[in-house]
Amino acid sequence: MVAQMLNELFGQNILKSTMQRNWPTVNGQILREIVNQKGRDIYKRTEELELLLVKYKVDAVEIHQILLAIQGSSIRRYLEQRCIYAVDINNIIRSATRSGLSNNTARKIIADLLYGLNVPLSVEDLLREQTEIDAVSATLYVPPEIYEDEMKKILEELSENGKLSTENMSRLAAFARACIPEANRILGYLYYYGTSVTQNLKQAKEYLRQAAANDDAEAAGLLGDYFFDGEEYEKAYQFYTCPGALIQNEMRSEHMWTLLKMKAQSEKNSVFWVGMYILMEMLMFFVFPLVCLGESHIFLTIIFTFLNTAAIVLLIAMKRSLPFTGLRYSGNLLLSTFIAYTVLYILL
Repeated sequence: MVAQMLNELFGQNILKSTMQRNWPTVNGQILREIVNQKGRDIYKRTEELELLLVKYKVDAVEIHQILLAIQGSSIRRYLEQRCIYAVDINNIIRSATRSGLSNNTARKIIADLLYGLNVPLSVEDLLREQTEIDAVSATLYVPPEIYEDEMKKILEELSENGKLSTENMSRLAAFARACIPEANRILGYLYYYGTSVTQNLKQAKEYLRQAAANDDAEAAGLLGDYFFDGEEYEKAYQFYTCPGALIQNEMRSEHMWTLLKMKAQSEKNSVFWVGMYILMEMLMFFVFPLVCLGESHIFLTIIFTFLNTAAIVLLIAMKRSLPFTGLRYSGNLLLSTFIAYTVLYILL
């Protein structure tokens, strides 16, 4: 069943060549042997596990990464479960990355740990019923060993020819369905510029969002670029502040510096408009009645005080939700209400 589904999703050549050469890894086999001897709870006894890994002559750095993945991820929560689904594995990987491991390193180590637990890599989404396989194919977790070589070939073709063959486009789409961040990023790039596919900006951003959600820093940086160029500065700031999005990219660093200056200016503008609100209220209640002939129009003053207060509350709310562009609209609204009040006061 596993072979059939992988053949349909990735093709026979990938499955045969990659699985025979690279899977399971040496560490995966060692972990499975340890679990078979000591039971699944060995993942909870990290000091004992560390001694056993040293006994099997596992590299010290790899031991540290394994222990970090166990202690920093939620994998121990699933030790008593017979089935671990794709969404569970994605959660385990995400939690492992928060412990300081890169996304690719976390994926490799979690794949080894799952192999140690006799979990079939979730490649078949852990032996679900045959009737569910079609639904599962869109959420498969695939160990890096299965796709790394093929992704290199895809990138080489894209670099040499500027586009992809139909076969490699299908393969790339399959990798994207398996939630591989790099594949989602490349597809997003292709759809954005209309390379090898019909240009579709909405689809491009969706692929890039999926990649960024799986901690792909370059995808987050690209989304930041697109939203900055489209003057959607709040969204640009959101993606530029993702870890690694600005690394080794001078243009993005300049964009981020511009956004930070805009944010600082927004803070100054908010103070300015609050001061203007206080000044307007003083003019309406104390100055206008003295300098203008006739009655004080207290009812009109109360109405516009309410409108001005609503405008300043909106300004503060907009500053929080749209710190880069919100003040220009709410500030203009506050100024407009005061001008309208002044005109009506004089006319009446």
